[in-house]
Amino acid sequence: MSKMKPLSMKEASQSPRVEVRDGGVENGKKSSAEDENADVFRVDAQHLNFQRAQVRRPGLGKMDCYAISDLGRKRRNNEDQFMVADLAKSSKLWTATRRSLGCEAISDKSRAKMMLVADGMGGHAEGQRASKLAAERMLRYVVENLAWDPLSPAQLKKPTHTFQEDLNDGLVSAVSHCQKSIIDEAAWIPSRRGMGTTLTATLLNWPMLHIAHVGDSRCYVCRDRELVQLTRDHTYAQAMVDAGEMTKEDAVRSQFANCLWNVVGGNNRTVEPDVSTHELQIGDTLLVCSDGLTNHVSDELINEIICNSTSARAACQSLVRVANEMGGKDNITAIVARFIDSETFDSDSHEFGISDEQMTDDIDLLAYETEFTLSESTIESMEDDQA
Repeated sequence: MSKMKPLSMKEASQSPRVEVRDGGVENGKKSSAEDENADVFRVDAQHLNFQRAQVRRPGLGKMDCYAISDLGRKRRNNEDQFMVADLAKSSKLWTATRRSLGCEAISDKSRAKMMLVADGMGGHAEGQRASKLAAERMLRYVVENLAWDPLSPAQLKKPTHTFQEDLNDGLVSAVSHCQKSIIDEAAWIPSRRGMGTTLTATLLNWPMLHIAHVGDSRCYVCRDRELVQLTRDHTYAQAMVDAGEMTKEDAVRSQFANCLWNVVGGNNRTVEPDVSTHELQIGDTLLVCSDGLTNHVSDELINEIICNSTSARAACQSLVRVANEMGGKDNITAIVARFIDSETFDSDSHEFGISDEQMTDDIDLLAYETEFTLSESTIESMEDDQA
């Protein structure tokens, strides 16, 4: 991702268990199973067991999720990173006797999902490292430090608004943790000084969606065939639009359209994340993407593609294909999650068919359950950190 030097805000105006489905691309490697330019996130469909809670159901449905990170037409390396994770609390209880040492696993239901996109900058290797570091540190901090489980005994005692506010405060701390990790590593390795990344992270406790956002990657929701951008670009051009000094149409063509005043890392010692909370509904479609998509594809066309696609997979592939056809000047990453009414879900139909290349999760209340494993890339990264 080629960016101008980040500006300060002043200049602009003036032990958990997780499944990490990691779609970041290392060294520009391409997928052989799909389009040669695309690295595609694939998991088998999973049937999930419900935990029945004594709360009113916000809706029973399926989540159809798919993600792609594409090299684009011009780049040699992919500096984008995406991650989709199921979150669940768990622990291992070690017991010892004179004759043996035993281990008992104690685990809980999965309560939340995290979907994020990070778009690195600062040079090929540095951009890749910054986006990967931010994604991994964000996930680890959320799982280890945030009280993101609304059904835990401690959280059930709190008013709903207090729980939501505490979670948003925790997301701010998580982004600050990512900032510190990148700045500290850059201080130790001179070649990585100035590396940074955008970060748009979503935490889903159905039906509530929490967003922590830095930079110009974006999060949208499509509801009733209308696309709404839930995040605000942290660019100098957007700041001028907000101040009434430039129209939105002029901002797209402005030399400051890709000039960021707010990134994770970079040359700024602090980061200023936007956090927000939104309530989703059955029938919504969520899109988290890098600017490699939105720089080429208008909101109107994105909305048309999402509304006319019969699956998350189809929507992702169409969005990436159109972005490439319109130039593909940058890496293109998109996560699409569709929330489908289970009562009308037909597993035998073409429209909602389940394949090995899709993830379809049951959503019931705020809880769902499945098994999780760490991806090889994340295990290697953890080993590197420990070393």
